[in-house]
Amino acid sequence: MQRRTHSLAFAAGGVLIATASLLGVELPYLLQLVLLALLVVMVGLPHGALDPLLARAAGLAPGTMGMTRFLGLYVLQLTLALLLWWWQPELALSLFLLMSAIHFADDWTPELPLWSRALAGSGLILAPLLFHPQEVAGLFGVLSSATFGQWLTTALQPLALLVVTGLAGAGLISVARRQPAGLELLTVLLLAWALTPVLFFVVYFCGLHSPRHLIDSFRELQMPGRVTLGVCLALTALTVIGALLLAQTQPQWDREEALLRLVFVGLAVLTVPHMTLLWRVKQQNRLNPGN
Repeated sequence: MQRRTHSLAFAAGGVLIATASLLGVELPYLLQLVLLALLVVMVGLPHGALDPLLARAAGLAPGTMGMTRFLGLYVLQLTLALLLWWWQPELALSLFLLMSAIHFADDWTPELPLWSRALAGSGLILAPLLFHPQEVAGLFGVLSSATFGQWLTTALQPLALLVVTGLAGAGLISVARRQPAGLELLTVLLLAWALTPVLFFVVYFCGLHSPRHLIDSFRELQMPGRVTLGVCLALTALTVIGALLLAQTQPQWDREEALLRLVFVGLAVLTVPHMTLLWRVKQQNRLNPGN
């Protein structure tokens, strides 16, 4: 699928979903969380599961020893990130939001200038907070503490208003220039306004971010499709098994809170080595532009 086709498909699908929500179509909260978990597993996790192949293709994991070293460092970063969530969930949540904004901004590289990408990445975090502050405060509270969740939401409100206003302007400018990215930015704002924060994340993460990364990764990897798909599915399955084992150690968790924590804390700890790899790949490409 071409990037432009994916962009138009996301915009069209996003408008349909937002319209259905505005017309009164609602999903029970537990069903939203189940949908979140299922789609993240089926669409979201596979884009990170390609990391070992991307590392090898970039020359960052040569041979058996190189791959062993890469996987060891990958697991070490996962472990340290998970320990931070257990030790200081408030700090971990704050860092996760910042890293997510930086990571999501890359969805619009190289189509948009840096200032537009910065607004897009931060807007994906702050738009739901502006439109649905109490729901976002509740989500933050589950991931950290109720007091911190409410404080963080209130503290970010002024910044959210500025960023969302700027993002709307960036989207309109891009549309005027006939850039498909402009439709995406405006669709993201529409979805953030019309949907609950959980459903908004589902549609963005599984409808735009992960498919875009998968499309780019499959194009860049010089490997047979069956090998790439096999590695992707195997590592996704291992991640799910690890999350389920972790859930068994927390029998006191409420069912809804358990799903929410497993998905978002799981994504948070996976984001750390994933972003580290993408940064290293970019550095490698700058040093060896011919590769």
